[in-house]
Amino acid sequence: MVDRDLIRKKLLLLESKREELKGFPKKNFENFKKDLLLQKAVEKMLEELIQISIDIGKHIVSDEHLGVPDSNRGLMDILKEQKVITPSTQTVMKKMIGFRNILVHGYEKVDVATVYISYAKKLKDFDFFLKDITKYIETK
Repeated sequence: MVDRDLIRKKLLLLESKREELKGFPKKNFENFKKDLLLQKAVEKMLEELIQISIDIGKHIVSDEHLGVPDSNRGLMDILKEQKVITPSTQTVMKKMIGFRNILVHGYEKVDVATVYISYAKKLKDFDFFLKDITKYIETK
């Protein structure tokens, strides 16, 4: 049985971090490219948001005995197959996980434009995950 209290705490943390990132200074892309401190702060916050999402998924899969994912992307496949998240959320989350992998493992490959787009236009993608997971735990 899924630990709803734990998942709710992690969802609140995800929402809190997302709101914190939304509060970062809004700059156009040219100014964002020049602000290395802001870039690094945004990268770190995005990494944390994605990792919290992964942790939530891992807890659900483990608690519900839904299988053993072969990777974090595989985790999102299981969540979709078990109707915990929608196919569109699965697609978005798998892209985020790929982005997180670049942030964590490929520092020299981090594309500032991708970071900016994630920061300026993609934060709403976490809303889809939040909505799907909230809906799922409310039915348990």
